[in-house]
Amino acid sequence: MIADFNKLITPAQVEIATAKIIGSFYDKPQELIVQTDYVIVRNFLMTSISMSNTNTTLQQFNEARIVDCQHVLSVDQHKTIACYGPVKTAPAPTLHSWMKIYILQLFAHRCQRPVKQNLFLYWNGDSLSSAQITVCRLYR
Repeated sequence: MIADFNKLITPAQVEIATAKIIGSFYDKPQELIVQTDYVIVRNFLMTSISMSNTNTTLQQFNEARIVDCQHVLSVDQHKTIACYGPVKTAPAPTLHSWMKIYILQLFAHRCQRPVKQNLFLYWNGDSLSSAQITVCRLYR
């Protein structure tokens, strides 16, 4: 059992792998995107944003406002919208820049739909549900 725990990938290793993948797309679009790279980046960004029970769309990302030098997204797809209104989330500057690369380089290859499309999709292009995003966050 201890040997199994020693084989687990740490959050730091996932972050390094994600940074390498995103770095490979920085300033040089690639024709071929493999499923494992897409899923690693998507899951890392999804859990890093910590948008429990929310599903950000491309439009919401693009309409983020800058408040005190921070991009603030207003997300209205979540379970408690009726009680609390849109969720405000402010990804760190590095995470925001990584999300831009994800949108321009990886997401663009997976999604040919309008800007109201959710940012986090299955490999086949279908949207993830809010519950699936919550589960992904729990396993971080």
